[in-house]
Formats: sequence, structure tokens, C-alpha cells
Amino acid sequence: MKNLTLLLALFIATTIYAQKDTLYFNSNWVKSTKKEASFYRLIPIKKVGDLFEIKDYYTNGNLQMEGYYSNLEDKTFHGEVKWYYENGQLREVRHYNNNVLVGEALYYSKKGFLRAQGIYKDNTYWSGTFLDNCCYVGYILEYKDGKKTGRLRFHNDSNQMAVKVLLENDSLTIINHFNREGKKVGSLTSLNYYPKEGLQATYFTNGEDDIIGFEKYFHYKNGKMNGEEAVYKKDGTLIAKGINKDDNAFSGTFFKSKILKTYVNGKLEGDEIGYSSKMLPVAKGINKDDKHLQGQFIELYRDRIASYTDGKLDGKQTTYFSDEYKNVASYYTISNHKIDGESVHYTKEGKQYAKGIYKNNSEWNGTFLSQDKSTFSSYKNGIKHGLFIFYDYKGKEIERQEYKEGQLEGSVTSSGFFKDRICACEYKNNKPFKGEVCKDYSVVLYNDGHVVKNASYLYDDPTKVKSISYYENEKITKQSKFVDNKEYTLIFKDDRRYSGQDYSEYSGSITSFKNGMEHGSFYNKDSYYSFSISGNKKEGHLDGIITFENLNTNIITTCSYKKGLPIQGTIIKDNKISSYKKGLKHGLETSFSASSGYNKAYDSLSTNYKNGKLDGQIQYYKEHNLIAEGIYKNNKPETGIFYDDTEDTNYSILEYNKGQLKKQEYFTQELKHTKDYKNGKISQESFYGKGQLIAKGTYVNGQPHEGVFSKIEEVQEHYYPERFTLTNYVNSKKHGDEKIYNFKNKVIERVSNYKNNNLKSKIDFIAFKHNDSLLGFYKNGKPFSGNFLNESNKAEETAFDILSHFENGQKTNYQYYATKGSRLGTLLDSIKYENNMPLKGHQLQEHEGITSKHVFENGIKVKTEIYIFDIQSPTNHSFIYTKNGFIAYRLYKNENVKNSQVTFIDASKKEGDAVYYFDEKEIGAFSFSEHGISKAHFSYTDRNDTKIEIYCDTLNIATIKIETEKELITYEGVLNTPFKTKPIDFTNWQRIFFDTDGITTFYLSDKKTPVSTCVYKDGEEYNGITIRINQAGTYSCKVFKEGKRIERKKELTENQLLKFLKQQ
Repeated sequence: MKNLTLLLALFIATTIYAQKDTLYFNSNWVKSTKKEASFYRLIPIKKVGDLFEIKDYYTNGNLQMEGYYSNLEDKTFHGEVKWYYENGQLREVRHYNNNVLVGEALYYSKKGFLRAQGIYKDNTYWSGTFLDNCCYVGYILEYKDGKKTGRLRFHNDSNQMAVKVLLENDSLTIINHFNREGKKVGSLTSLNYYPKEGLQATYFTNGEDDIIGFEKYFHYKNGKMNGEEAVYKKDGTLIAKGINKDDNAFSGTFFKSKILKTYVNGKLEGDEIGYSSKMLPVAKGINKDDKHLQGQFIELYRDRIASYTDGKLDGKQTTYFSDEYKNVASYYTISNHKIDGESVHYTKEGKQYAKGIYKNNSEWNGTFLSQDKSTFSSYKNGIKHGLFIFYDYKGKEIERQEYKEGQLEGSVTSSGFFKDRICACEYKNNKPFKGEVCKDYSVVLYNDGHVVKNASYLYDDPTKVKSISYYENEKITKQSKFVDNKEYTLIFKDDRRYSGQDYSEYSGSITSFKNGMEHGSFYNKDSYYSFSISGNKKEGHLDGIITFENLNTNIITTCSYKKGLPIQGTIIKDNKISSYKKGLKHGLETSFSASSGYNKAYDSLSTNYKNGKLDGQIQYYKEHNLIAEGIYKNNKPETGIFYDDTEDTNYSILEYNKGQLKKQEYFTQELKHTKDYKNGKISQESFYGKGQLIAKGTYVNGQPHEGVFSKIEEVQEHYYPERFTLTNYVNSKKHGDEKIYNFKNKVIERVSNYKNNNLKSKIDFIAFKHNDSLLGFYKNGKPFSGNFLNESNKAEETAFDILSHFENGQKTNYQYYATKGSRLGTLLDSIKYENNMPLKGHQLQEHEGITSKHVFENGIKVKTEIYIFDIQSPTNHSFIYTKNGFIAYRLYKNENVKNSQVTFIDASKKEGDAVYYFDEKEIGAFSFSEHGISKAHFSYTDRNDTKIEIYCDTLNIATIKIETEKELITYEGVLNTPFKTKPIDFTNWQRIFFDTDGITTFYLSDKKTPVSTCVYKDGEEYNGITIRINQAGTYSCKVFKEGKRIERKKELTENQLLKFLKQQ
């Protein structure tokens, strides 16, 4: 009976629970209801020996996982565990020892193909292949002895490998590609993750990241895309196939960013088709000579379809809400290079939001929405009329205005960045007049058209005031800042801090003022250097005991000051701790964060001073270790080792003995330049690269004499040098080859050959057209025959690279211009020469940052274009040359309008007549010679209804009258001589007459009684008072004394202005 009871107990113990039930889990394995479940588990859980048998199921009844826990509460896997796909296919098999992966692991595809088989060791990949989706999507990792050696991918529905990646070392990678038959179709070699040689490909994949077929492939050669490139659809249909050359499309068709383009000889030519994100054609156009010519084209980053006619934007320009190009967001029409006609904006729901008519590039009638969607506006006959709404970047309304026939009148509401605050302000003459305006996190209060208060609030808590500023007559009078329940109040006088305390929210500094100068207690914290200084100032200068603290090391020092100068004690400034005695540096000075940065020899140093001069020991440290030391005597190096690190990324080590320089070592990157000195003169130099001797030469009387001498070239593009030059000398003369090395790219860029100090030939290793290099020969030190880079005469010195061809000492054939430093890779223009003279093409010049393009035809200069910014930007000025002068044009609203016409009356082109135009009408003229200007007469009214008259009947004496409705200004000036007669000198007639010495007289509305005068020097105010009428009809004035503005008044009525002038 006893044995039977024991047997029954053992049988019952194989289950934990007495009652069967089901646990349900959602897709994230969180307990859920049956309705929301993706998985379920039956309970009670069966116990087998010391283990708990776990079986989880998909809701379709198929097994999801089966295995064992050694600890049910901690879910500790032990033994073999299997996972299954929802279709019942085995997915994965792993083995555990108390939750530690050990032994064999298998991975299968949904169709049962074995994808990976590897061995774990102590929870890590050891050998074989493993599926790891964390790091390389779709790739199967390959390991050997615990080290990753490669990656694999397979063709779908096959055991055939498609891609095998070999990780040769930390920098070299080889990727091999195979077709479905196992034949290798190409490979790619990459260095430091950059493709260098071979085939690179991307693939279409199935749901398990197995490869279906090519998506795109292209070839690399010498680190650049060279050779065939092809793009396919998922069904294998070819979309495009073309040839790349040096990273650029060269010929054939290319499909990038959903655009199909055709290239011929490196330029866009022929059809271009734009596709939606769903691969439906939505735009088709024709390109010619690398530019859009006709039709419609996708503008990628705007989701816009642009229309072109004859190479220029023309017709309907439509923007969409997405790259499906289905729902229209807006459109407008371009005609004759201007926006003209209907403009419409829609909501995402297709509802019309704004509709208006443009005329001559400007809003004319209707409602409009700005491109950035920040402004909704209304216009009537080209004038603001109706509702204006302003939005923040999230689309929240921040201000609402109502215009009536161009005038902003009545109540305007605004909210700025406040969520629950609405400001209201009455406007007059387009400006705030009375009330509050919310702007960003500030509330500005206006009264009678003037700002009287500006309250700023914290952006993270807009209910709390950050600061309040008060104003009178547009000038700040008082400012209060609130920090940590404390108020700092500052009084202003004439817009300058006068008395009280100022607080800096950026650094936490506190400054006291009295009578317009820093005076009293202060606390300044420099967050960049992480130190603070506190104490008192007297009339703007540090005074008394000043306390310094290094906020990183908590070192505190004090020093007494008098009239801003340190007298006695220790200061912390500019990363240094310095001691003073009787107003001079005396004793130890230590840097606590010196010379940090790239390629620095040391990070701290200590020096000694005596009565203000370096005297005694200097020691250099790196990572707290002493690396060099020397002795100063009477402020000069005496004996030992000294560092010079005044350059940002390079430094020198100097060795002195008894006050004389013995040796200098200059370090930059992996280069070292060593010079030995004897009796104060250089005697020998050596040049090293990566520790290897490259060049060595001896000097006589401080000049190169015999051997090879080096020069590290100036920094051009980066923070450190990239080039050095090696020059051979024999008997103190250049003799043999002089080579320029680019050690960044590890190439020789130029070799120049000298014989007895005479330049004989030069070769630049730049591939251009059919030449691998540029070779030129010299005669008597001048270019004689061949190709020369940057050997143009001074008249053609520019900021471009210039390639010229010479024969028999004369420039001939084509001269090419390229972007500086591009090694002729980016050509800008060219001109053909014949008999040393320009014949046909474009000659580029640059002077003081302004680029000129001279157009030649049959040896005659017919046109010059001026570019103020760069040659890729629109032309600012242009000159069409006539038989005896030129016609000048200027850029206005994207059009070239006639500006002036100059006629020379002598062969030297120093004497003649100039006529000027405004809105195609003549407005004035003058005669000129090298002695100056005479017979000048200008009379016209500008677009602001200002009348301008200029007379110059006496040589170089000009009378100018500028008149508005409420003001008259007269000017008597002496014009500058001699008068310059280059075309660019005629572009701005105002500069000719106004940038002079003279006296200006100002009249108000009666235009009879002068109220002020001002003396000008070189066109700048020097002594006196200037007056300007504002758009609102008020006046502003400025007071000048010896070229400096000493006072300014704004928004004054005429009576207020007259009262102020009487006080002067």
C-alpha cells in the first residue's frame, strides 16, 4: 500500500498545476485577451525531472517554440530550444546551458533552406555562420575562432550563395557576387569602407532578406565610379544603363532619385522622365547642353514639377504634398521670366486656401501664401489690402493683421510663441501705435507709436518674466532681470548702461555701473575657460583685491589691482596662473590648460619671471611628465630646449646654448624639418618623413649651397600642410629637379628643372584632355613652348587656375580657366589666343574680389560682364563696347537695364562724355578727363518721389540738391581726382559725386531756412548734424564730431527736432 501511494505521487508530480488553462500574449509577448492575442501557452506547465517543458503556439495552433527552462521564474533556457515559423516550418535551433548559448545553432528560411550553421562558445559566436539582424540586415555573419571573417547572403528559394564578404583585416574588405548558378559575376575591393575597385551592387530582397535580383550595380576604378551602371525593376526589367567616368555620369541612361536621365559626353542630352514614388511617370522633358530645355521636370526636394520653354522656367509650376505627385499643394505661372498670372494654394484635403493673381513678379490681386507657409497675405491692385496672417514653424497662428489700401490700421492681434496669450494693438501708418504686440516670447507695449515697455518671458515657462525693459523716445531707460527670485536693475542714459547692476544670462556674470562706467562689485564667469573673477571696479578699472577661481580645479587666488593693472598677488587669466610683485610679473607662472589640440607637443608649462622679464627655468609637461626644460636670461632663451607653438597645428623645438640658437626642429603631421645653426647662421638642414631622411643640404652665409633643400608649402584647404617642395642646389644655385610632393594624396604634383639657377622646364602631373601631364619649356626664364599652369602675365592674375599654351614664346591656342585648387577638374571658361593676343572666347580676370569676364570676337573685345560674388551668380554689371566707348548695364530685378553710355574723344580713353539713365530715360550727363569732371547736370525723380539735381559747371566742384515733400538737402563738394576711366568706375554715378569732401546743409518743410550743416570727408560724416525724414513723416538726426557719432535721435516731430537743434 505504501509503495502504491509513492508511485501515484511521482506520477502526479509530473505536472505543476491541477487545473488546465491557457495564457494569451500579444505580438510583444505581453499578457492579453484571447481576442488581441498572437500567441498562447497551455498551463499547467509540464515538469520533466528538474526542467520545465515550455511550448508556445501561434493562434492558428502551430507550434511557435518548444524547449526547457531550468528556472521558471527567471525563464532560464536549458538544453535544446526550437523556434518555428507560423506556417509550421522549423526556423531556429539553439542549445543552452542555464541560459548560456553553447554548441550548435541552426537557422532555416520559411521554405526550409538551411541559411546558417554555427557553434556558440560561452554565449558568443565561435565558428561557422550566424543570423544576426542587429547589425547587418539580410547578412549572415561568418566567424572563425571567435573572430568575424565575413558575411553571406543567399538567393531566394535556393541554397546558392549570392554575396560573400571577406573581411581581410580592419581596413580591407572584398565583396564577391555570384549568380544563381554559382558563377562569380564580380567583386569589389574596399579600403576603410570606401569602394576602390570592382563591382558594387544593391539587390531586391524577399521578406527574409534573401536576394531576388539586382536593384542597381556600378563599377569602381581607382576609388571612383568608372564603367557601366545599371538599374532594374523588381521583376528584372532594365530601367537604365549608362557609363560613369570619374564619379560622373558620362553616357547612356541613368535612374536616380526617381528620375530617368540621358547623358552624352558627360552632359544631359535628350529625354528626362520623372517618376512618382509609386513608379508612375509624372513629368517628361528634354535636356540640351546639360540644361533643361523643354517640358516638365521634377524638382526633387520640393515635390514640385517645373515647366520649361526654350531653356527657361515658363508656364505652370506645380508643387505637390508628397512625392506621389497626386495631390496639388500649390501652383503659379511664369511668363517672360516673371511670375505672372494665377497662383493657388490648397489644403491637404483639397480645399482652396489662397488664390491670387501675380503681375510682373509681384502679388497683384487676391490672396497668397508664402513659400515657407509662414505668411498669408491679401493684395488689391498690387497694394496690401485685406487679411494678413503669420504662422510659426508648426503652423500655429502668431499674428493677424488687416490692411486697407496699403495701410495697416486698426486692431492687430498676435500671440507670438505663447500658447494661451493674445495681444492686441492699434496700428497707424503701418506701425504699432497703442497696445501690446506679442513677438516670440516677448510682449511689447506701445503708446503713441513708441515702445514704452518690453517684457520677455522664459521659453520653458512663459508664465514667468525673464526681463522687463522700459523706453522713452525710443531709447531704453531701465531694465530689470529676474534670476532665482532676485532682481537686477540697470538704469540707462542715451542708450548706454549708466547705473545699477547688469546680469548675463549666458555666463551668470554680474556687473555694477555708476555714472556710465563699470563701478562697484562684479562677478564675471567665462564659461569657455571655466574660471571666474570677482571683486570691485572703480571708474571702469579693476581696483582693490580681486579674486580669481579656476572652476575646474577649484584653485583660488587673489591679487591687488590699481587702475586696472595687477600690482601684488596671483591672477588666473587666459589659462595661466601668474604672480605679480610691484606691478610686474615676478615668480612662477603656470599654464593649466596650455597648447591643447591636434599635434601639440605639450599640454602645460611653467615659467619664471623676474621684474617683468622671463628669467630662470621654463619646464614643459605632457600628461604630467616633464619632457623638456630650458633657462631664460633677461627675457631671452639662454640654454636648453624651448617650444614655439604659435601655429595652430604645428610646432618647433629650439635648442639654445649660451644665448645662441643651435638647432631648430619643425614638426607638422608626419614631417620633420631640422636646421642646424653655427655662429647664429643656419649651416645645415635635414628633412624627414615618417622618420626617414628625405633631403639634406648645407648652407654658406645662411644661403642654400649644396644638396637638397625642403620647403613646407602654405596651408590651403585644411588646418595642416599637405605639400612640400624639394629643390636641388649646386654651388649655391638651383640645379636639377625641383619637386612638389602632395603627401596627403601621396603623389608628385610638379617637377621643375633648373640649370645654373635658370628655369628650363616644368611638368605638372595633371591629366587634361588627351594629355596625362602638362609639360612646358622656358627660355630666358619665360614660357617658350608647351603647356603652362598659372604662368599668365600680371594683367591676367586671378583667383583661378589658368592653363596656357605657348609656341616660340607667344601665347597661342586655347587658354583655360578652372576653379582654384581643382587641378583643372572644374573648368569655368576658355579663350583662344593667336600671336599672343586674345582672339575668340572669354577671358577671366579677378581684382579685389570682383570677377570680370571679357568676351572677344575676332580679336576685338566686344563685351565685359562683372560678377560681384562669383562667376556662377547672376551678372551684376555688363558693358557692350562701341567704336569709341561702351554702354553699361546693371542688374535690376533679375533683368539687365541700361545704366550709362560712355563716349571717349581721345585715343588714350582718358577724356570723354558719360550719359546716365533711369527707367530707360536719360537723367544726367557729365564730361570727364584725367583732370576730373565738368559740365555735369543731373535732374530726375526716384521711385520714392525724391527729386535729385546735380550741377558741376566748374571743374570738380559739384552742387547737389535732394528734395522731398518735407525736407531739402544741399551739398557743395570737391570731387576726387584724378578721375578713373575704367568701365567699372562708371557704374555708380552716386559714388562719383557723393564720396567726396564737402558741406551738406539741411532744410525742413519751408525749404528756405537752414537748420543744420555737416562737413563730409571722403563721403563720410565728419563734423555736424545730419537729418533724415522717415517713412512715417517723422525725423531722425545724428550728431558727429571728428568722424564719430556722438548722439542720435529718432522718430522726432518737426517741433521736437527744432528744439533739439537749438540746444546744440
